[in-house]
Amino acid sequence: MKAELVAEYLSHLRLKTGLTYESVAEKSNRSVSTVKKLCNGQTEDPRVDTVAPVVYALGGSMDEMLNPGKNKNEIKEVSVSSLKELYEFQLTTMKETNEEHISNIRSHYEQHHEDLKENFERRLADKREINESYKEQIKDLKRANLIKGWIIAGLAAIFVVLFIMEILHPEHGWLRY
Repeated sequence: MKAELVAEYLSHLRLKTGLTYESVAEKSNRSVSTVKKLCNGQTEDPRVDTVAPVVYALGGSMDEMLNPGKNKNEIKEVSVSSLKELYEFQLTTMKETNEEHISNIRSHYEQHHEDLKENFERRLADKREINESYKEQIKDLKRANLIKGWIIAGLAAIFVVLFIMEILHPEHGWLRY
């Protein structure tokens, strides 16, 4: 497609409609710089999939642009077919974009799921380690309490023996009355 032909047709349509580059860019879902380059003939080899949305945003026809000498009936028939092609192209593009988005979302979900799973397993391992530490501390406390109990029992036994000896042999005992 010739850049001069595209630029001439787009400039004519823009003057006719009075639309700004920004409004054409918004309607055609193209960048402002792309629209400006197309309208000014700065794009060396403009592609149909780039030009067509801009042409339709300006209310023009690809067939009218490419075949300015055709009669109106022929242009309408061809315009419908080119619109159909454009819509099919846009639909295909949208499907591919949506499939790509779905794929990205799925991979992000899977990564997030794996991260959560790893985090859960790490926290579970930490809790198990803490539980084992508590179990060891409880065992140590039980041992300490057992030893204390034996010491207290031993001291009590010694005092009982001394008290019995005191009762049986008051003359040798420690208590004097």
